[in-house]
Amino acid sequence: MFKRLGLLYCFLLSSLSFLTAQEIIETQTDSAVSDTIIVQQDKPLNRPEVTEDEDTLKYYGARENGLFTEYSEVDFRPVTYSQLYRPLGRPRYPMARSSNIGLALHSYQVSPQRWSLHYIQGGYLPYILTADSMRYYDVSRPVTILNYENGEKSEQYFSVFHSQNLGEGLNISFEYERITSNGFFVRQLTNHTRFHTTYNLHSKKNRFKSRGYFGISHLEAQENGGIYIDSVNQETDNPALLGVNLFEAQSRSRGRVLSARNSYQLVKFGQDTSRGALQIYHQISWNRSWRNFDDVVDPANPYFTDFFLDSTQTADTSKAEVLRHAFGIQLDNNIELGFIISEYNYFQNFFINEDFSSQHFLVAWQDSLFAHRFRARLKKGVSGYHQEDLQLNAAVSGKVKSLAYGAFFDLENNVVDYFTLKHRTNQHFFSNDFEATTYLNAGIRLSEDRSGVGLKVQLQSLGNYVYFDENAKLMQLSEDIQSINVSLNKEFVFLKHFHLMNKVHWQSISNEEILPMPSLFSYHSLYYDNFFFKNSLHMQIGFDAFVITEYSGYAYSPEQGQFYLNNSGQKLGNIQQVDVFMNLGVTKNGRLFVKMENLLEPTYSQASERIYQYPVPGRALKFGFSWKMIN
Repeated sequence: MFKRLGLLYCFLLSSLSFLTAQEIIETQTDSAVSDTIIVQQDKPLNRPEVTEDEDTLKYYGARENGLFTEYSEVDFRPVTYSQLYRPLGRPRYPMARSSNIGLALHSYQVSPQRWSLHYIQGGYLPYILTADSMRYYDVSRPVTILNYENGEKSEQYFSVFHSQNLGEGLNISFEYERITSNGFFVRQLTNHTRFHTTYNLHSKKNRFKSRGYFGISHLEAQENGGIYIDSVNQETDNPALLGVNLFEAQSRSRGRVLSARNSYQLVKFGQDTSRGALQIYHQISWNRSWRNFDDVVDPANPYFTDFFLDSTQTADTSKAEVLRHAFGIQLDNNIELGFIISEYNYFQNFFINEDFSSQHFLVAWQDSLFAHRFRARLKKGVSGYHQEDLQLNAAVSGKVKSLAYGAFFDLENNVVDYFTLKHRTNQHFFSNDFEATTYLNAGIRLSEDRSGVGLKVQLQSLGNYVYFDENAKLMQLSEDIQSINVSLNKEFVFLKHFHLMNKVHWQSISNEEILPMPSLFSYHSLYYDNFFFKNSLHMQIGFDAFVITEYSGYAYSPEQGQFYLNNSGQKLGNIQQVDVFMNLGVTKNGRLFVKMENLLEPTYSQASERIYQYPVPGRALKFGFSWKMIN
């Protein structure tokens, strides 16, 4: 009942915000024409002047993180890197993926264990929309962007984005995405749908502000349990004749996010209405994660060895849900004091139906001195399930002549997800007593404008690390794991039109048996770039290369959706993937790419596996286009 009332309150509050905007809509005035998209935030934002003739649709990207948000200006749907079509960011390092688009994957970079509500999604977590996925916009004219990519085996990605201002103080935006593939190998069909919408509102004098979002993620995938060479057919040229471990299994995932944040300036500071000496805020958010795994057991060739509920079939359902209230005060856009109340529900196969709560307090500060910016943030659990939570983050950044720098420090203590302590599914029925995981992180970032060199050096220490052992069972390591991480970015331009982009990541891990990641992986792009027909056609032709050194890696547990230690003795990696591509920018609005992916590999190669028994398809033709429409 409490959660339903909270959701009703969220809906009514959002409705009230839109009613408040009615005056703004009615007093809409004609503004200067500009193709600029800006993510709104509570901190004042200087809007760059963009002429109508510029082929730039730009926005400032920022995470949903209250007052103190990081933002940066980037081109929206640029020609460069159009060939990196997967919805995972671009340019990017190679990732450990299991075949075609939409299947489970993981990053190669060492990262902290920050326990998300979506922990149960495992390898499908990158496809789930979260608060970090949300962006807020401010556009002078309505803008719509259509995007479509297609590849072999009906591999498709379609998206439509629209953003529109209703007056000077209200923007509404939405994006719809569809990801589908029949699969390059047997039983790897994927069918994903994602949709999210955001609104951003402020009153005429900026005293009242409101922003919110709603997002849904609907994921479906067949699970084949891995691929191997059939001992009877011995056929590798025809993927349909390769053996698979599961023939009837499938996973389905759902994600829901809903939030509304409202703030009001109690005291204004001088004549600058964009700043408030003192403001109060309240945010209500609801988040839900759901996963189902179904499989019919083949008695002649059983894949699973443990059955706790039913030896003939598996039908596991897990759900995690949280309703959260955050409220506090903000002083002159420099200091924030807040308190967070969270109500959780965890459900699994009717054996688990647990309700609990957590309370946190939050203190954040930021300021600048001589163009150097200082930030600090403390979030601490005070009671409830997450009482031992602690996140202390500090950073300083600035620029000295052409050298931009940043230094950061993180100290964290994160209570593990409830499903790591108690699990009741057909193949995994256990209880654990795990300690909170710890994380210590320090490093620097450097970026030099003249040379274009970017460098990041990072030292990490992970304590009480939770992992899945070689039997896909959860374990906790008592010893700390240390890692040294170095990232280097550099783009070379030579002979006026040739570009060579390089992103190299090196890491040294103290315990590679528990974190079996490659020590070196990189992305390189060599291409010819030029304009033709009075700059109406922008063309890029070149090669992409992804390099991954040898490592032990992980196997994949389809019933859990998680990665566990590979105990086969087979080494993974030692991969050099080469793609050839052509990108075209037609007039100011059209984008087109054609590429041949994984040019050097046959249809099937065991050496292409980045996850044990999950090969990456060989040569495959891809193409895609996007079109930007500005009214």
